[in-house]
Amino acid sequence: MMTARSGDSTSEAETLTETERAFQLGFVSISEAILMAIRLVSFLIIGIIMAVVAEALVAAIFRIRRVITVPIVEALGRAG
Repeated sequence: MMTARSGDSTSEAETLTETERAFQLGFVSISEAILMAIRLVSFLIIGIIMAVVAEALVAAIFRIRRVITVPIVEALGRAG
């Protein structure tokens, strides 16, 4: 960024200006950060889905009874 004097003769305040290229590079870096965050969240969601599927497969293969739901079902009168 460059410091430049305002062209207006009524103001003595300095303004911060940047070139078009610097603006575009800043926009690209922000876009890259957003895409990186989207990728991170996507991988996290995929990991959670894979963990749920793996748990369901293990439960199906070994016929594991769910610890929480079995007492509830038995309390309702349906023995599993």
